[in-house]
Amino acid sequence: MTRICVAGGTGQVGREVVRRALDAGHSVAVLSRNPPPAGTAANIGDAEYFRADVTTGEGVAAALAGADVVIDCLEGRSGKAPGRHVVHRELRSQQLRLLPVEGRQGTRL
Repeated sequence: MTRICVAGGTGQVGREVVRRALDAGHSVAVLSRNPPPAGTAANIGDAEYFRADVTTGEGVAAALAGADVVIDCLEGRSGKAPGRHVVHRELRSQQLRLLPVEGRQGTRL
């Protein structure tokens, strides 16, 4: 089973990515500044939520631990996540690569 970490997995796009990854049988970790409380509608199925702040790096390593794949759904109000470099730095330290999928047709989980 593939372990997928969805950075920004509680946003509009991220939630859909989490749902599709779970439906495809993957193990999913969600990196979020404000994870939804357990038992609420926003807390999706078997996803594992991690409180992490990409602007400070707090919690990022724990969320990425054991990930085979990281999907970047970070948004920010401007459409550009200011802390994205923190996630990328942690990925490099764990010898992982972030593969962009923005704008690609037919991308499948």
